[in-house]
Amino acid sequence: METFVGRRHELAVLRAALESARAGSAQFVLVEGDPGAGKSTLLAEFTGRTAGTRALWLRGEEDERLLTGAALDTMVRNTGAARRSAPPASGGHPRSPLRDAAELIDLLGALPATATGTGSAPGTGTGTMAATEVTAGSGPGAVVLIVDDLQWLDQHSAEALLLALRRLRNDCLLTLATVRSRSLPVLGEPWLRFLNGDPLVTRLPLGSFSVSDIWKLASVRGTAVTPQVAAAVLRDTGGNPLHCRLVLDALDPAARAGLTADLPTPVSIDQMVRHRLNALSAPARAVAEAAAVLGPRPPLRDVAVVAAVDDPSGAAAELAAGYLLDEQPGTADAEVRFTHPLIRRAVEATIRFERRRELHARAGTLGGPVGLAYRAAAASGPDDRLAAELEQEARNAAAAGAVEPAAELLRRAAGLCGDAREGHRLMLDAFETLLDSGNAGAAEPFGRRFRAEAAPDARTAALLGRLDMLGGRVAEAERLLDHAWHTRDGQDRGPGPRAGPGPAPAPAPGPDRTLSAVATGAAQLANFLVLMGDGDGAGRWIGRAIDIGGAENCATACVLGIVRAMVGDLAAAADAFAHLPQASVRTRPEDTDALTIRGLVRTLGEDFSGAITDLSVAWSRTRSGWPSRLASQTLTFLADAEYRQGHWGDAATHTELSVSLAHDADRVWELPFIHGYAVLVPAACGNTGLAQAHAEAARSSAIAVGIPAGLVTASAACAVAAGARGDHSGVLAAAEQLRAIGDPAPFDSLGLWEWRPAEIEAYLAQKRWTEAERALDEMDRMPSRSATATRATEAARLRAGLALARHNPAAAAIAFERGRAAAPRAGRYTRALLDLEEGRRLAAGERRRAVALLTSAREVFRTLGARPALAAASRELASRDVLVPAAPSRRISITPAQASVARLVTAGRSNREIAAELVVSVKTVEYHLAQIYAANGIRSRTELTALLVAGGWPGAR
Repeated sequence: METFVGRRHELAVLRAALESARAGSAQFVLVEGDPGAGKSTLLAEFTGRTAGTRALWLRGEEDERLLTGAALDTMVRNTGAARRSAPPASGGHPRSPLRDAAELIDLLGALPATATGTGSAPGTGTGTMAATEVTAGSGPGAVVLIVDDLQWLDQHSAEALLLALRRLRNDCLLTLATVRSRSLPVLGEPWLRFLNGDPLVTRLPLGSFSVSDIWKLASVRGTAVTPQVAAAVLRDTGGNPLHCRLVLDALDPAARAGLTADLPTPVSIDQMVRHRLNALSAPARAVAEAAAVLGPRPPLRDVAVVAAVDDPSGAAAELAAGYLLDEQPGTADAEVRFTHPLIRRAVEATIRFERRRELHARAGTLGGPVGLAYRAAAASGPDDRLAAELEQEARNAAAAGAVEPAAELLRRAAGLCGDAREGHRLMLDAFETLLDSGNAGAAEPFGRRFRAEAAPDARTAALLGRLDMLGGRVAEAERLLDHAWHTRDGQDRGPGPRAGPGPAPAPAPGPDRTLSAVATGAAQLANFLVLMGDGDGAGRWIGRAIDIGGAENCATACVLGIVRAMVGDLAAAADAFAHLPQASVRTRPEDTDALTIRGLVRTLGEDFSGAITDLSVAWSRTRSGWPSRLASQTLTFLADAEYRQGHWGDAATHTELSVSLAHDADRVWELPFIHGYAVLVPAACGNTGLAQAHAEAARSSAIAVGIPAGLVTASAACAVAAGARGDHSGVLAAAEQLRAIGDPAPFDSLGLWEWRPAEIEAYLAQKRWTEAERALDEMDRMPSRSATATRATEAARLRAGLALARHNPAAAAIAFERGRAAAPRAGRYTRALLDLEEGRRLAAGERRRAVALLTSAREVFRTLGARPALAAASRELASRDVLVPAAPSRRISITPAQASVARLVTAGRSNREIAAELVVSVKTVEYHLAQIYAANGIRSRTELTALLVAGGWPGAR
């Protein structure tokens, strides 16, 4: 069963083009992509979803490119339409593209009436539309002309089509064309001018599937996989949708569950590669095998060494001629790479065991870390000296931030140990290295190995408990950690010196691995129990953590800070980090997670600048490779501080990146919180679709995990998203669900309390004054130690609104006075909302003050990109006869991932700087920019910046 996934942005672009066509403005959308990218599938899905349209297909065929008018003739025959005149017989007058263009216009002559009441010039033969005709729906219809494989249209049909399109500008016609990437030049200069400069044209490049897309594709096809397997499929296929489907179909149950190391190669590709390899010379095949063993893009000189060939360039040229390998020209450091990752895997699968070991042995002579890894791969038995070298290299890699390579080196070292206990220790070191970085997906294979042990020791049990917590399996985590706690004293206090020759191992990370593992696990479990609402259990486990590791242990300090903040004692929460230097940059790298939670506490105490400094330093370290369990949380808390400080562009960028990191690392339990915080910026900016998507993601992940704090956060997010779209009943339903879970006050103390103003505004909109007052009283009863200026300002604004609704201007004036007293310390958006509300309230006799407040509020909203509030302030000013600038007439078409890139462009960052900030490749940045330019008809960074600024995008400047 074929099921469509992804491409939400692309479908939205097509829907917008259809609406323009229905209004009488013809549109042309060019869908570009590599073979297998899903171009035709996208258009078929679009027409299948679209009501009130008629779809006509014009298809290009590669083997008919030299046949004059072949594509048009086939389309006409398929419609059953009567032709104005028959095509000339062989030897007669040449066919005229202009005549065929007129005939094509006739074929499209059954166009619906345009917006102005006039259609295209009617022809004598109004053909019946073939393919899809859906009459359901309302509003004017439109004809959709689909040109599949535009690059393969015969020249005559292509000329006739272009002539027709230029004469149908004011008709209800939407033309959707697919074209292979980099094939436009074959169309000729007239088409290139049309596609690159005509205002009718929107270019829509199709990108690769993401991990999330692949995971969804597998689920709907009945071949559900883990997120780690989806990431492996992305790695092996480059995200090409067709190749993803082929690989997913080839997976057996063990591979889908991630129980096998390698993914299979699709049979069709495997057979093709074997056939081509058999046709190669011996040197060329040796080069192909060496390149497959060495990795995606090895230097040609290294390939030559491993292949043991004298003329690698000639062999590479032979492989390139067979479409297996590309040689990257230029210097002696030229790289070679396979034409596709699946080709490399297929070549690698053909290498026999003994031949592979021979290649590994030669690769081991290359020296350095690469050679060391291949020496390990070539080893045929225990080798303690080599194990020692691998362990040292692993410590070096971990210190440089290369966590996964370090864990792999430790795993290989474990396999080479002659002493089983040493091998066990190194495997645990590898496991712990991944857990310390918070990468649950990469740690899961180690977890499966250690779960098979009948009676795990204390350190193993503690690490398995930490893994279960990352996966949201709290009950099992508590069982394992309880076992670790009770058996901790009988454990070996660290290994003795390694037997055998070679360098001594690097010092272990801490004086006692077992106690350190148990203390860290206890602290993390305490944090989970807080989120579960189990205060007694949290207290017991935090006490155990302090007994073992002391209050200044990083994990323990983090939990103490969170627990104290949740009960509203921000001063005591800050004291948990009293041992840290005030200057963020002077904190030890190993205290980076503590720096993150201190940043959160500073945000809660409205020290936004201090919070942003702490969190920026923590994120900078994480981005540079320092392992952190709180990578995605660091970005979430940073975005929250930036949101409240008024840096909404940065906040939007960091929330989207945080979501991506949490999904990539399979941090299941974090997703409700991260998606929940991600609602704030789009809700305030009026991007209700994105806000609702995050709210729904928060809710579904919270239900899956079952943590009360996650359920509370998700309900809060749903209330905020509903408020943004004006769904007052939806707000109140979400608030009711939230209260049914338990007392929301402790979770409000951690920051996401915006559901309360949304609830009160919903009651006010429904004129339920008593319920609004009760909700306001509840908001005022928050613990006094966590009372903040922002919350006090919001409460004052809402209480003033309630007083005015009850026709009590004196009470409103008192509320505004209280709000003014708190406002200087509140966030920018909250202050501006107070200005807006008070400006509305002021009587006609106070026009000057009202205009000043409204103008000030409007400027803040404009700077932030808060479009709904900006529109409200503009209306109030207009009602007082104040001239305000018109709203931008053009809206930019952009996805959240593209928006993150675009905002950094407006800040003057280079592509390389953007890539570093977003933790992506430079090519990914270039791809997003190309999509933005094509979708919005712009050609430079300057035009992009101007468009964002004019559109009031947050952070654009």
